[in-house]
Amino acid sequence: MKINFLKHFHVALFSILLFSTQIYSQENDEAMMREYMRLAQPGPAHEMLKKFEGKWDITYYWYTDPNKEPIVTTASGETKMILGDRFLELTSIGEAMGQVIESMTIMGHDNRTGKHTLYSFDTMGTYALNAEGDYDEEQKLITYNGTNFEPAMGRDVDYKIIWYLGNEDEYNVDILFELEEGTYTKVMELRGNRI
Repeated sequence: MKINFLKHFHVALFSILLFSTQIYSQENDEAMMREYMRLAQPGPAHEMLKKFEGKWDITYYWYTDPNKEPIVTTASGETKMILGDRFLELTSIGEAMGQVIESMTIMGHDNRTGKHTLYSFDTMGTYALNAEGDYDEEQKLITYNGTNFEPAMGRDVDYKIIWYLGNEDEYNVDILFELEEGTYTKVMELRGNRI
C-alpha cells in the first residue's frame, strides 16, 4: 500500500509542478510579448526625429588641413521616416573633390537600450559608419560615438558625430576623429537648411 501511495503521490506532485510551470511559463511568455510589443513601437524620440522630415540644402565643410580654410561643397538632401516611423532616412547627392557623392544615413532610437543610433554610408568608400549615442535635452544635441578603421593611420580611430538639432528648419553636424590619443579634431561640418 505504501508503495502505491508514494507512487501516486510522486505522480501527482510531478503533475502539479508541471502544470504550474506551464502556467508560469505562459504568463511569462505573455508578459515578455507585451514588453516586446511596447519596445517595438515608435516613441517620443522617434517623434523628435520625424520633425526633420523634408528637403534640405546642405553645405559641407571639409577640414583637411588645420592650417587652411575648409573646402566647401554643397548637396541637396531629403529626409523621410521609414519602417513605420521608426527610422529617419537621409539621402543626399552633391559634388566634392571632382566627383559626385551620394550618401545615405539612417538614424533611429533603440527603445531597448535608450540609445540613439546612426548608420551611414556613401559613394566615397565601401564601408559604413555605425554609431550610437545620447540626446542632451538641455543643449538640444545628440552625440554619437563610434570606431572606424583608418587605412592611412593603420588603426581603428574613435569618432564623434554631434548633431545640433537647433530648430526644425536647420541642423548642424560636426564630425570629429580622435587622431591623437584623447584629442578630437573636427574633420567635417554639415549645415542643413530646409528648402
